[in-house]
Amino acid sequence: MDPRLSDRDPQARAQSLEMTTFLSSYLLSSQGDRPAMANSVEIRLPFLDHRIMELAFALPAQWKMRGLNEKYILKKTFGPMLPREITARTKHPYRAPVGSIFDRDYLEQTLSREELGRTGLFDPDRVRTLIRRVTGPGATPGEFQLMGMMGVLSTVLVFAGVRERVGQ
Repeated sequence: MDPRLSDRDPQARAQSLEMTTFLSSYLLSSQGDRPAMANSVEIRLPFLDHRIMELAFALPAQWKMRGLNEKYILKKTFGPMLPREITARTKHPYRAPVGSIFDRDYLEQTLSREELGRTGLFDPDRVRTLIRRVTGPGATPGEFQLMGMMGVLSTVLVFAGVRERVGQ
């Protein structure tokens, strides 16, 4: 962590960490520049102008977020100019369409009791329940279930790859 942030509030420190580790190396490249260029689209990201970023970083935490109300100052400032259905709607983050990639046989094999036992990280009964909810007949899993399944699967696969590399 940048020592200049030691006197800043936890939200500012977390935002700085996210900007340096996630924004440029992942979000802007894989969710911004690459897909845009692949489709011959030029994108503009006005909130990333350095002057706006500097202003936003200097704002007190309570102006940025109130409870779970994100983008508080933007809504307060521009709310009167926008329709209520825009300012009051719930957040709809982009999520990759992972639901269609889950194959039940693959999940049951990759997330078998034995494999889960090797990691020691997940309760096998709960993982079985999650697999049924995500891939069962007529399943319509929600975002939390899909992201949970992706989290379990990716963790087990990374764990297996690390275990393989160290020869265990």
